[in-house]
Amino acid sequence: MAKDEEVIMVVRVPLSRIESEVRQRYTVSIPLASATMQDGFLVFRFGSSSPRGDSAHEVKTEPAEHLAWVGDSSSLDRLPPRPVRMRRQARRNRMRTRGWGIVAKIVNSKGQTATIYEPFVEALRGKDLSHGGQEAAVAKILKQNGNRPGRVSIDYYLSNTLEYLTKEGRR
Repeated sequence: MAKDEEVIMVVRVPLSRIESEVRQRYTVSIPLASATMQDGFLVFRFGSSSPRGDSAHEVKTEPAEHLAWVGDSSSLDRLPPRPVRMRRQARRNRMRTRGWGIVAKIVNSKGQTATIYEPFVEALRGKDLSHGGQEAAVAKILKQNGNRPGRVSIDYYLSNTLEYLTKEGRR
């Protein structure tokens, strides 16, 4: 392509099509009053009152097919790009277990595949602790690795480790 050649693309969309898409998206059932270009935006006014809500200044309503496009073709170039919707980054809700040895993987009584970690087995194996003492030991191990364990997490690791130890003791 030579340097003095230029390619221009023109897209014509019927105003009635854009109006129907706006009606569908925002569930508008009142008649279209006007469509204009203002500050680079295509503005649709629905209803028979003015934008300020003054009922004394009635806006003439006419069918969408007869509405004139206000603006020139260069105004289409100035339309701002549609903003990209940013999704909130979901924070992973997992415990940090880096550096812990894996003793076994079991299917617990709830049917979940659970990983049994070495620090929990060492803390609970062969020790005669009350249930509160066992919970405290598990919570301490989790906190030492930089976690902020909740009640559910403590119960999860404790119950899985105790299930593993009882199955191991039967063998």
